[in-house]
Amino acid sequence: EIYMRRADRAEVYLSGDAILPSVDPVEWCDTRFLAEVEEPEIEWVRREDFETGESWRIERVPEAEREALGAAWRLTEPEPAQAAWDFAGESLMHTLLGLTASDVLGRAGDPATDAAQHGFPTDRFTVGVAGQVLRLELGRPVRTGHRALRVGGIPFLYALGDFDVAQLRQPVAEMLPADED
Repeated sequence: EIYMRRADRAEVYLSGDAILPSVDPVEWCDTRFLAEVEEPEIEWVRREDFETGESWRIERVPEAEREALGAAWRLTEPEPAQAAWDFAGESLMHTLLGLTASDVLGRAGDPATDAAQHGFPTDRFTVGVAGQVLRLELGRPVRTGHRALRVGGIPFLYALGDFDVAQLRQPVAEMLPADED
């Protein structure tokens, strides 16, 4: 038997079984960062690339303009703006909404120490979600096939698999429709 109490309550319970909580942080840390977000809530996404300088921003096209423009997303940075951005925009939304850390590296510490240890930021993604802003920062590779990830407002550092990293870090030239490159 074991006594248990929720951290936010005064009541104490006696359990008939001893329950040992998992010590693996992947089991108890939230590793899906946009799990509660619906795709239409994402208003824009901006990438700042601190290694190559290739940064971009895409914005959702207002519903009233979609038919005339023929697209749901448009590239607004770098100039000039590109209208037909549907495939790249939808692909990026799919990646963001399914983004799941592959591992928890540990608690985030002092930002300067984390930057020195994990190379933050190589890239910064800011995502406009229903009037709020979510910031994701990629760092250096932490082991084969994984890169460090820091999420604004969350006190842990994560590892993100290379497939998701490659999807997020696509250069503009690879995202342009075939007839516009």
